[in-house]
Amino acid sequence: MAHANFDGLGPRQRQILSNSGISGAAFDGLSKHRRAAFFDITFALVLRAQLGVAMLRLRDGVGGIRDDRLFFDYSAEFVAAVRDNTDRGTHAFKWDSFARHHGITDAVRQTTAVMSVQIGWAEGETIEVDIDVGNPQHPGGIVMHSLELLNNHGLGKLGRLLHLPGVRDHTDHTVLMKLLHAQPV
Repeated sequence: MAHANFDGLGPRQRQILSNSGISGAAFDGLSKHRRAAFFDITFALVLRAQLGVAMLRLRDGVGGIRDDRLFFDYSAEFVAAVRDNTDRGTHAFKWDSFARHHGITDAVRQTTAVMSVQIGWAEGETIEVDIDVGNPQHPGGIVMHSLELLNNHGLGKLGRLLHLPGVRDHTDHTVLMKLLHAQPV
């Protein structure tokens, strides 16, 4: 977790925070899970998906950083780059009609079996980015995705209702950070 504080962020990650009006102290004041989600997802966008992020601004400041995903203000430039890469088949993205949650109208997903970046947007409104441990569009990832959903939407919610300690109802980015070998970008 050493990198999941402001001092451990790279210049592109800090640029997103600056665009969003988020100070280092405000970032460090977030829970370790939210800091880890920001770190993992921005790492994956830049190094795994090879997308530019300089134009991105978190929606509602720190409110755009959730425990398991990020919400950005809509950026036509970013969406154009995602569409272009997807339509040309570069960076291994495919259109994903199943990745539409929270009012998302268009979505793409990396074709990797594991640690699949998912980007969705609603024109002119918002961009949502998350990472699925298993990719439901890949034969090798569908079982892992099913287990992830069972934990996040079934067992995790039941555990929280029963007040069981340590139970989470979403993907834990403090664990993903280690699996991704995430680095500052």
